[in-house]
Amino acid sequence: MKKILTSFVLLTLLQLSYAQKLVTVSHNGVASFFTGNTSVNDAVAAALTGDTIYIPGGGFSIGNLTINKGLTIFGVGHSPDSTTATYRTELSGTIILIQGASNTQLEGFYLSGNIRFGNSSGDQFVENVKIRRVNLQTLQLSYDGSSATTSNNIIVEENWIRSELHGGFALGVLVQKNLIGQGFRYASNTLFTNNILFGSYCGGGPFSGVDNCLIQNNLLNIGFGPCCCQYLVSGNSNHFANNVMNLNWSFPDGTNTGNGNWINQSVTALFLNCPSAGFDYTYDYHLQNPSSFLGTDGTEVGIYGTVEPSKMGWVPENPHVSAKVIAPQTTPTGELNINITVGAQNE
Repeated sequence: MKKILTSFVLLTLLQLSYAQKLVTVSHNGVASFFTGNTSVNDAVAAALTGDTIYIPGGGFSIGNLTINKGLTIFGVGHSPDSTTATYRTELSGTIILIQGASNTQLEGFYLSGNIRFGNSSGDQFVENVKIRRVNLQTLQLSYDGSSATTSNNIIVEENWIRSELHGGFALGVLVQKNLIGQGFRYASNTLFTNNILFGSYCGGGPFSGVDNCLIQNNLLNIGFGPCCCQYLVSGNSNHFANNVMNLNWSFPDGTNTGNGNWINQSVTALFLNCPSAGFDYTYDYHLQNPSSFLGTDGTEVGIYGTVEPSKMGWVPENPHVSAKVIAPQTTPTGELNINITVGAQNE
């Protein structure tokens, strides 16, 4: 860890010595730098499978960025309270993972558009992908979200998905500790656990086209206004365990079963600070009475349950710059005084 942290500090110092924002590609410990309007796209084009790309704070236009190789891409984060020293990494556009992008990890940035797998059914297969601590619009695990894919081993963790999550019927999917604006669609054989799902589809429910999934330890459909949902789930053979819900959904519901769920809950009293429906960085989604709502693992339901609760500030797992002080000018001997506080991250 000391070697990783030292290398990161050296890269940070080099980046700060330039007026432009530098995107870094690390290949076998050797760094290459890219700057300019297309720096992120240029870095992805130049990188080789297995490389790591570090995107600093600031805004970058990426258009439709297609990735066809296995890369690890880190931003500095997207939460205002954890990016005061660097500003958040903000990408304008959409990210498309196509065949060849297996073993990709995306973490620690704000994305104005969507992440999707594939441009067509012929190039949508990817596996061993982790999408973590990203603020994005919609996530589609197939090229259109609803068409079936054989993509597998996908982890969707600690993200703020502002709209919808479309599972594309991918295999071996783990969706955990996310905040989701609307609903979860087109999925099978998925573990959906410890999420907060705010809304649903009017005339439908928060789960649509979902089969054979285990849905546990979540807070479901906790919008603060009246719900026009006609049902909880459109699908078959799902099991709901230890979820908090604000309406009177009962089980069995068709072929769907459930146990240990809390229904008809007053959602306004659930959280420490969540005065309105939806997501805000200033809100606190810890439960007021966590011991009253325990999940299947004995920890509280929602994003702060499990043995590894959601990380405060959604800081990415790479070393994080929490403070910096740069002198406005050099000393008489030509030196520039720079003080940077960097913290190593455990996960």
